[in-house]
Amino acid sequence: MSHEPTVQWQYEFRVERQLGPGVAALFPELTLAYDQQETVMRGALPDQAALHGVLMRIRDLGLTLVALQRVADGVAPAAAGDRRDDGETTTIRDGGP
Repeated sequence: MSHEPTVQWQYEFRVERQLGPGVAALFPELTLAYDQQETVMRGALPDQAALHGVLMRIRDLGLTLVALQRVADGVAPAAAGDRRDDGETTTIRDGGP
């Protein structure tokens, strides 16, 4: 039986524009910050169903997802397109038109 610690993954979503308090309230499981003309939403999600739930809310609200990044709890996010030691790309960034 393995006694490896369970990794709690944090997800960081970047969407275009700064969200107002009404829209921000629709993401209670995430903390929000603003970076220039983007809203950065970050938080721990318990499973893939929760991740897809956030993605569906972003879609249903007509928000433009600019980037999605997964990082281990307590680890700073990598720059767009960076690779982890295991070679997995953890950032999805829209290249735009």
